[in-house]
Amino acid sequence: NVSIDDDLGGDRAIGFLTGVEAGATVVRGLLEDAYTHKRIYLVETMGNRSGRHALHCAVSARAHLVVLPLFRLTEEVLREIAEKLAQIDYAVVVVAEGYESERRRTEPGLSASALLLRQLEQVGLVDSPRKRVIAEPFSRYLRGVRPAFLEISAAYLKASVLFDAFDAG
Repeated sequence: NVSIDDDLGGDRAIGFLTGVEAGATVVRGLLEDAYTHKRIYLVETMGNRSGRHALHCAVSARAHLVVLPLFRLTEEVLREIAEKLAQIDYAVVVVAEGYESERRRTEPGLSASALLLRQLEQVGLVDSPRKRVIAEPFSRYLRGVRPAFLEISAAYLKASVLFDAFDAG
């Protein structure tokens, strides 16, 4: 398994922990910015199918909410989220890139975070100069991230075990 966002079950991908660490660092930075400037960030992270990367990043960074690919948020739930976000000074919501992927296929270029922003605006969340609501794409932050030494060592160990199994028949 070499999918850094770990969408395959049963194995931890080489690079997954490095990706989570890099993602959580970005989310924590946006959390500090949200606190300082009274903003709400909807941060899109990797997590196309399972959403494991988004979940791990959100928990590691202490995000206020995480939205996973399997979520189908009803209007009632969206309204409740919008009302709560309007009541607090700042928040970071981590949105997995796979959120509503089928629905977004009809609108090429619409990101998961932009769709969630649109949904929340439709039920009453307001972006204003006093409190900004920002849909933040994420992938640009992870380009060029290389696996940590620990994960390279794990890859070597996995390859060694695999070759030993081939040798054993």
